Amino acid sequence: MVQKVKTSVQKKNPNPVWNEVLQLSVTHPTKPVHLEVFDEDKFTADDSMGVAEINITDIYDAAKLNLSHATNGTRIKTIYPVGVNYLGGESHVQWKDGKVVQDMILKLKKVDNGLIVVQLEWVHVPGVKL
Repeated sequence: MVQKVKTSVQKKNPNPVWNEVLQLSVTHPTKPVHLEVFDEDKFTADDSMGVAEINITDIYDAAKLNLSHATNGTRIKTIYPVGVNYLGGESHVQWKDGKVVQDMILKLKKVDNGLIVVQLEWVHVPGVKL
């Protein structure tokens, strides 16, 4: 199942900030989420500005843990940038405000340079087994 979500368009901004929530239903936690950034063109096809993949296995594994007694800010796992991932720095899976979250900076590929800051939040759907 392929899911596509889009942010709003940020016009004439070389360093856009979205602060938008995009939700995806996870059916295969071992498959990465593919992210592609485009610029918008009025009269021609939109240009790809870079791609990245988000490995959700770490946040999925953390969501399966019993964290009911964890204190706010507890770091569950640290993921380091290596050649096979798109991380631009250390990424931390943590317990924050009663939720499992992961902050990350991704390096865009297929482009000279570009970074995108992402925060993942695992939302458990009642009745669905992890």
